Amino acid sequence: MIIFGRILLAVFLGAYAGPISMVKGTWIPTEKIQSVNGFQEVSSTFGQVIGTAGVTALLTALSGWKNVMLFLGAIAAIVTIVWFVSYKDNPEKPVQLSSGGSVLAPLKEALSHKEIWLLAIGWPGTTLVWIAFTTYWPTYATEMAGMTLDAAGLAIGMIPIGSFVACLVSPTLTKWIGYDKAMICPWGILLCLFYFLGMSTTNITVLCIMFFLAGFGAFAFVPIAMGVPWKLKGISTAAVAIGTTFILMIANIGGTLASVIVNALMDSVGLRMALQICCISPLLFFLTTIFLPELGRRYEEREAAKK
Repeated sequence: MIIFGRILLAVFLGAYAGPISMVKGTWIPTEKIQSVNGFQEVSSTFGQVIGTAGVTALLTALSGWKNVMLFLGAIAAIVTIVWFVSYKDNPEKPVQLSSGGSVLAPLKEALSHKEIWLLAIGWPGTTLVWIAFTTYWPTYATEMAGMTLDAAGLAIGMIPIGSFVACLVSPTLTKWIGYDKAMICPWGILLCLFYFLGMSTTNITVLCIMFFLAGFGAFAFVPIAMGVPWKLKGISTAAVAIGTTFILMIANIGGTLASVIVNALMDSVGLRMALQICCISPLLFFLTTIFLPELGRRYEEREAAKK
């Protein structure tokens, strides 16, 4: 039942990306998409940090999980109503729908681009290890590696901090480098290294550095990779929205499978080895994204020079 619930959550997390992409297509110029993606992910990671830190206070103040969930649901309802009342489409730039007449035309158009498939297939490799470590590493650290709960909490807490920093700086860093792939595919290898080194030591300083870098790498490519569909020639806004939804849905399902894989491996090789095996999963991201075409600033400058 828990697995089914997580799969539904993965589907919903992917589905929300579609409407957001449509809004971006209406108001945001393509050249600013990566920066906007970065700010969007900053708010997401910041919300996770605040939510994790504040849940204990909410539980105490509201006397239990039921009241907490009702309270958060009420806030979500209020935000939804405010958005519904206040948001207006851009009359100067209406949504570009797919040229096909079928309801499935945007999906077919999106899936006709190899870039959508490459990102969707590879992304679960990074979400799997993220969920595996944030869920199971504290248990390993305290019950098997002899670390205190405070030390383990400090180390694993560096992951969202690294992610927060990455979302802030990666769009600017990518634009300065001029190559999108330099901020996408290398993290598939680097994440393997950072997570594996995190399993090879109990030194709190080294752990904090490795997990900060792992958190950084887990989100450094996100604003850039989510900008790839926008740069595909001739693609409609509707296909961008559906393609983005498809990528994130598959990525989140990869995270959902983390608990299944770790639990299955634990029964045969133990928790330590299970986590070490999960350290390899980001390699899938490297093996797929290495085939992405370069669509960064320098590519755009070369294309502009040809005109």
